[in-house]
Amino acid sequence: MGAIQFATTEKDYSIETRDDETILETFRRLNIPLQGSLIVDADRKPVSITAILQPHETVYAYSLRNPDFDAINPEYTLIKRDNLSTELIRPLTNPADLAIVQYTREEAFDYIYSSFETVVDHALEELGGTGSPLLQVSMSSGGDSRVLAECIQRHMREKGTCDYHCISIANGFEDEYDLLTNAAKIAQEFGLNHTSYDIRTGAEKLGYNKDFNEIIEEYSTTHDRDELEVLGTYWLQEINKQVAAETGAAALVFGYNQEDVIAEKLYQLMLDMRLPNYPVRDMNGLKIIAPLAQVPKRMLDSMDIDNSLRNYGIRVPSVSYLRSSLYFMAYTICEQFPALADIFSGAALAADDPDHILDWLNANAKAAAAPTAAGAGPS
Repeated sequence: MGAIQFATTEKDYSIETRDDETILETFRRLNIPLQGSLIVDADRKPVSITAILQPHETVYAYSLRNPDFDAINPEYTLIKRDNLSTELIRPLTNPADLAIVQYTREEAFDYIYSSFETVVDHALEELGGTGSPLLQVSMSSGGDSRVLAECIQRHMREKGTCDYHCISIANGFEDEYDLLTNAAKIAQEFGLNHTSYDIRTGAEKLGYNKDFNEIIEEYSTTHDRDELEVLGTYWLQEINKQVAAETGAAALVFGYNQEDVIAEKLYQLMLDMRLPNYPVRDMNGLKIIAPLAQVPKRMLDSMDIDNSLRNYGIRVPSVSYLRSSLYFMAYTICEQFPALADIFSGAALAADDPDHILDWLNANAKAAAAPTAAGAGPS
């Protein structure tokens, strides 16, 4: 096996390749971004990333910028628990110092509920008024909806500051009976009011003269590279809006997880869009609440593994490069840079500048614009 001498502004790394492993495979194995590296041999000639280094052969790689490679491939503190239910990679005091934090199911639920409670209570404060506002909840049949229902039950028991009504909509992307039956079981288990809309009723609400299955089949014949699930998500949102207008619901609640919110934000950046931020989004006077926006899906699905695995079994293959890429980037951010993921998925996008440069520039700009004392002027 050969060696790669990798130089950064912080320190130098000596990397050993494996037998029959290309330079690209070595970088991928160690999670080092090849795109940020210049690779040459001892004579400063370019070396292909497809090269397999021979024993005792050495090449030299140079970081193109000064990223913190310890943040890309860090050491982890393990916070261990018995009766493991799930685990997350979380930042410690320093965002670059990461820990693998294990949770029992009770601890995981407390973590999720804390996020839920903070977001919903904040939304209720923004809604104001008297009485108990009605929050309409979009409920699927997956594991994330089960934990959402569990949070709602606890919030009703402990706070009682609002009413909840759950609706489930069959939109043609899984078996209609299976979805509506399992969603109704979840609502019943946690004592929640619930209404179902089948593929025909939902389509009629949006003005279609066909059911969702027929529309999907027709659309896919001419748009075979589009991710049809996006179309289904649009239908869910629009039907929820219509039902809310009919019932007088003050806000909509969706179970969007952290990766959902980050992927959507990346999509907005790509199209130069700027929608109001989650976890509480105001759209034309209607609030859309995402109380699980800072909870990774991995934690949510671990709360009801049997139901989550059932849901995985009915998924269809992804055909959209764009959607798959956005979620891949979202997963990477959540895993490698969880402090950044928290900023992306929170309402406050202007996080503290770690170098205090922006604060210093703003303070000096204000000082320069302030009027001088009477009679004072440039000397």
